[in-house]
Amino acid sequence: MESGIGEFLKETLKNTSSLSKLQLEYNELGPLGAKEISLGLSLNYSLHSLNLKGNGIGDQGTNYIASSLQDCIQLRELDLSSNNISATGFAAICDVLPACGLQTLVCNRNILNDEVVIAFS
Repeated sequence: MESGIGEFLKETLKNTSSLSKLQLEYNELGPLGAKEISLGLSLNYSLHSLNLKGNGIGDQGTNYIASSLQDCIQLRELDLSSNNISATGFAAICDVLPACGLQTLVCNRNILNDEVVIAFS
């Protein structure tokens, strides 16, 4: 990911009040891109759907996104498919699920195992 893309996404999310759906699948954002997006999400009050499918954010990027979900209570749909996320990353998401507004979480094609099932219960 080019360093300017993440910064651009962060500023766009911080400064927009009309964007409700953002599709960013397969853009190679990586963990640093997820960090920038999470900073923007924390200050965004209009986004309801975020698709980060296939961006290689891994556990580190998932931790960044999870931390922003506590402030981004209007987000209803999150797609984290195909991001090389393990049970560790999904544990961070599970920790904030009770406090956030997510209604749909898509996590296909990651490194999931029985630990994830336990974390969701």
